Amino acid sequence: MAVDLNPYAPPPDSESLQLDQEQWLSDRVWRDGNLMVIGRGAELRPRCLVTGIDTDCSADVWSYWQPRWVYLLLLLWCIPYFVIAPFVRRYLRLKVPIAPVLLAKRQRQSTRARFIAVYAAVGLAFLYQWNGAGVWFLPLLSALGLVFFVAVAFARAPLVGLQIERIDDETLTLRNLPKRCLEGLPDWPPSQALNE
Repeated sequence: MAVDLNPYAPPPDSESLQLDQEQWLSDRVWRDGNLMVIGRGAELRPRCLVTGIDTDCSADVWSYWQPRWVYLLLLLWCIPYFVIAPFVRRYLRLKVPIAPVLLAKRQRQSTRARFIAVYAAVGLAFLYQWNGAGVWFLPLLSALGLVFFVAVAFARAPLVGLQIERIDDETLTLRNLPKRCLEGLPDWPPSQALNE
């Protein structure tokens, strides 16, 4: 009598191959009151920075920060702002844990914004071919141009809107995070915690 083996069954010694997941260690992530201080090269625990729930999803976030005084340059005019701001801005790229529901929602919003931008570009091309006959041409052209640029801005917006308190050469400080994200983190600064 032949024994039917399940071709989809794991190999008999597969239990010895399973690895235990290591506990997350916060050697470069600290808490400073209601702020999270993240050191250069730190890995964040798998907890959504928006909702505070545990998650296995993450997204790469590209963002920037600049001191608040730079925005005062806009009162002078936009030219000083555009000249000075790039020199004082700090850019960052961070792998941020995010809940799967929020990630899917943001990806849907980004896809819709891309479709709107494409439709606006097609409308602009149609108006260009139309050669501007009529009194409604300029307002319609302006409205479609505005829709195009707003849609592109929404499509390029980061998946997670980080609320950055400050950035220096070694640390990134975030504010307004869920309390659960700050639970169990050691106090900042680490040198004082070691000396006590």
